[in-house]
Amino acid sequence: MKESELITEIGNLIAWYKTDGNKASIQDLMDCKDQIATNCYCLAEFTGDAKTDYNMVAFQRKIEVARQKQAMFSKGEPNTKADVKAVIESEGLFRAEILKEAYAFRLDLLLKAANKVIDAISQRISYAKIEEQQSKFQNNP
Repeated sequence: MKESELITEIGNLIAWYKTDGNKASIQDLMDCKDQIATNCYCLAEFTGDAKTDYNMVAFQRKIEVARQKQAMFSKGEPNTKADVKAVIESEGLFRAEILKEAYAFRLDLLLKAANKVIDAISQRISYAKIEEQQSKFQNNP
């Protein structure tokens, strides 16, 4: 499953919980929680991959800036000027790094939010079970 499909599926489950969770059966809540949790596992894998991609691009940018700086310094450029030029000439790598970081950050936020919804569903399930037990006790003293 692609990341976008996974995010959509998690979003649909959360939307269902938001609109129907307060009147859903315990079993439906447990099923929803299980599906979100399973999808969160997959989302965590994508998040890890995105963070790895970000780290790789950041490393590549640092290496490229250092290479360019060294080349300019070897040609007699002053150190400060070589620093500035190397950063300017590595603009594309900086942009790639920012995009990778933003994507990894977005996936991480989605994962954290989905986990909070799982916690909320767990609380609702516990509350529904207590209500169910109390109603059985009141009906059968």
